Amino acid sequence: MIYFFKKYLQKTFFFYSSKKKYKPPNKKKIIIYDRSGSELFFNYLNINDVEVLDVRGESINVPILIRSLFHKKSNRNYKLCYIDQVDPKLIITFIDNNTDFYIIKNFYPNIITIFVQNGYRGIIGDVFDKLNIINCTNFKVDYMLCFGDAICKHYSKYIQGKSISIGSFKNNMINSYPQNIKSKTILYISQFREKNKKTNVFISSSSLQISTEEFFSTEFYLLPKLYTFCKINGFRLQICGCSNSQSNHEISYYNNVFHDSDWDYFSKENIFDSYKLIDIADYVVTIDSTLGYEAFARGKKVAFFTCRGNYLKIQGADFGWPLNIKKKGEFWTNEINDFEINRVLNFVTNVQSNIWESLKLKFMPGLINFDKQNQKFIKILIEEGFY
Repeated sequence: MIYFFKKYLQKTFFFYSSKKKYKPPNKKKIIIYDRSGSELFFNYLNINDVEVLDVRGESINVPILIRSLFHKKSNRNYKLCYIDQVDPKLIITFIDNNTDFYIIKNFYPNIITIFVQNGYRGIIGDVFDKLNIINCTNFKVDYMLCFGDAICKHYSKYIQGKSISIGSFKNNMINSYPQNIKSKTILYISQFREKNKKTNVFISSSSLQISTEEFFSTEFYLLPKLYTFCKINGFRLQICGCSNSQSNHEISYYNNVFHDSDWDYFSKENIFDSYKLIDIADYVVTIDSTLGYEAFARGKKVAFFTCRGNYLKIQGADFGWPLNIKKKGEFWTNEINDFEINRVLNFVTNVQSNIWESLKLKFMPGLINFDKQNQKFIKILIEEGFY
């Protein structure tokens, strides 16, 4: 009873807070399922052929909502009635971890369905936490476009369809910026998120709950050590921020970490800023951010301190998961201690470029690929008649 009451309140909130549309959507060749990330697809799709299906309450199409409430088939919910109206030939999403998307093919076997992985995946607090406990028998898509070979294989354990390793769709789109040869910088990729004032829960799953303070305890250990390494070795520490210049919370957070101002903070004003910072930096440091793996795919020398999983017992948070790989390697470690921090930083900042290139070629296909300008995606669109 409590579950259904919560669902009712959620739907009521969505309806009253969303933008109302009173004209049914037009017939279109393509539906982008979920507005999040949809702008990236418009670099490859004709906007006149596309209808965006909002699934997070951004907008509600009132005629479709009424039709779904009174449809003679009880399984025709709002999303399916929306698809009925648009009558597309292709449904695509940038939200690979939405399990509702995996069942669309059962209702529309003749519609091509594609999901594109948007972030590095884990288990606890991520999609595989759910996939491990639910019935996945009817989950199917035509194409799964994933970061690397390992995650392709892992998704294929749960979902029927052709998995293709393309790397990060967004990363593939962005051309490289020339490195600033006069710099001597180490760029740390921030994963800052504001605290949930109501619950203070950062990760919640059926088996584990982690508070914001617990999640970021690894940063409070690692970052002072990184700062000291930079000072001793003559590097300028820079922070690649997650927030735009209108927010002071992230800067305040790092002021609490470092207790002085001898470092640089760069805000994120658009999707290109972070990639430019990566390209012009000498070295990159990350804990377990997607952007860190994207930097590796771009050819940057990256130090991975993927210690959060080991420290907080978060399954699937080790370096390169689900790739079967050692707990420690030349440029990564899953342990958090002074020796490991200095070992990895010394290797990354001193390794010769030819050795780094051989390491990249060794690990890159399994971790994350790089498909410049998404040629594999374009090939699929051509083969299916949408390009």
